[in-house]
Amino acid sequence: MKEKIKHPVRMLTLAAIAGAFIGLTGCATTSQVEELQNKVNADIAAVRADAAAAKSEAHAANAKANDAVRIADEANRRSMDTESKIDRMFKKAMQVITIKYSVANFYIHKKTPLRRGFFMNIFYRINR
Repeated sequence: MKEKIKHPVRMLTLAAIAGAFIGLTGCATTSQVEELQNKVNADIAAVRADAAAAKSEAHAANAKANDAVRIADEANRRSMDTESKIDRMFKKAMQVITIKYSVANFYIHKKTPLRRGFFMNIFYRINR
């Protein structure tokens, strides 16, 4: 046993230093732990409130984006309707011009005077 403990003073000194180190660095009091827990809980509540606000803003932005898409679709539909109306009007105008040209050509080659009633009849048929 003497061989194992050659320097008992050195062992005692190390034990005293270790004890002092543990004692000094040691334990937090209950009030410090509770204070830290309250601070952590407050931080968690603040983060949750921020997350809820961000989620609410994201929902509002999503609703606005959906409205914008709906408005754009409606504008596109109206544009296509207008385009088809213009196309129909153009085709109708081309029919009138073609008929006028054909009728005028016919009368010019036959050297027959043009009658007003005949043109009125043609326009009546086209515009029906």
